[in-house]
Amino acid sequence: MGAKRTRRQTKRLYHTLTLLGVGCLIIIVVVLFQPFSSINLWLSDQLFIPESPSPNIVIAGIDDDTLEDYGRWAEWPRSLHVQAINNLSEAGARVIGFDVLFTDSSPDDQVLAEAMESAQNVVLPLVGTEPLSPAGSQITYNRFLWPVAPLEEASINVGHANVVPDPDGTVRRLPLVVRDSTG
Repeated sequence: MGAKRTRRQTKRLYHTLTLLGVGCLIIIVVVLFQPFSSINLWLSDQLFIPESPSPNIVIAGIDDDTLEDYGRWAEWPRSLHVQAINNLSEAGARVIGFDVLFTDSSPDDQVLAEAMESAQNVVLPLVGTEPLSPAGSQITYNRFLWPVAPLEEASINVGHANVVPDPDGTVRRLPLVVRDSTG
């Protein structure tokens, strides 16, 4: 026969089980509803204040005026990109990274490929479509949009251009590695 519990032992067991139950309930609420995620994002913004930009990085953006002058960027002749590569090479750029997807063939692909091979420092983007896994350290996509073959071969490398915004829509992190469904 088991020993009888004293009133004190029963009370202690009751309080222990109550504390465990409350603790489990709090953990479930925090995991499922993430009530502190906005506070975490705000603290992240306050703690990691951006520094002055590097003086040796140049970003050439496509603005509204440029779009007015040349039309939609998908319709631009490859000669404009060739001119940009030549200008940046002459200015001493060590790496030229494009954030323009060259997924459709063009009659000028060979001219652009030749300029890229001549520069020997052009990196092209690829973009994952249809994410299969949630945001995390490794994001998996169903497939990727690659540059057309002649341009991919002429580039020194390709890199993913996917960004994953936080729940408030701000991009604070970039995934270092992305993969397709085959790994």
